[in-house]
Amino acid sequence: MTLADILAGIIFVALNAYALLGGADFGGGVWDLLARGPRQERQRELIADAIGPVWEANHVWLILAIVLLFTCFPPAFALLGTRLHIPLSLVLIGIVLRGSAFTFWRYGGGAHGDREQRRWGLLFAVASLITPLLLGATVGAIASGRLGEGGRGTGDGFYATYVASWLNPFALAVGLFSPSKRRGSESSPRISAAARLPPARGCSWQPSSSWCWRCATRRSCATG
Repeated sequence: MTLADILAGIIFVALNAYALLGGADFGGGVWDLLARGPRQERQRELIADAIGPVWEANHVWLILAIVLLFTCFPPAFALLGTRLHIPLSLVLIGIVLRGSAFTFWRYGGGAHGDREQRRWGLLFAVASLITPLLLGATVGAIASGRLGEGGRGTGDGFYATYVASWLNPFALAVGLFSPSKRRGSESSPRISAAARLPPARGCSWQPSSSWCWRCATRRSCATG
């Protein structure tokens, strides 16, 4: 095993750690977007409490992978950064917007539940949905092998060089799968936390029953 193999393995582990740990944070934002019913504000509180202590630290795995990529494999970094600069730039914007929105939503000082706070919460949720979709499309573009050598004096147009590799059915299918996977990553800890909540009025809580999104408890309930 060569040094390059070891470094590539570390990048692989870091990306998987980011997909698992950071993906759960993105999934929390998707659940925030889908929260409905009389307990929706309490559900959003649960999400914020669950990801608040760790959402910043989870991005360290992505930073590690990027730093190792451009330090150890500059040709690969140059190819990815050039051919996929559109989705990767949008991903970067989404991560920044998501982090800023979460900070202003949770620590902005406004009254809980007021209109301004909800706007920040909505921005956080939308960015949590779009960012993993674009990340998934980027992974799909790499997996499809469509990056090639376009853009290096081949005469390919802008669309063929910078868009076609990630805006195609396979890459978009991977992108659509990505938010659903992250939503699933967040569901188990969220359910575990919500199961400790007191039931909503009109809900007869039973630990062995199924999940009720309306009252954010386990359900055999009169609200469903």
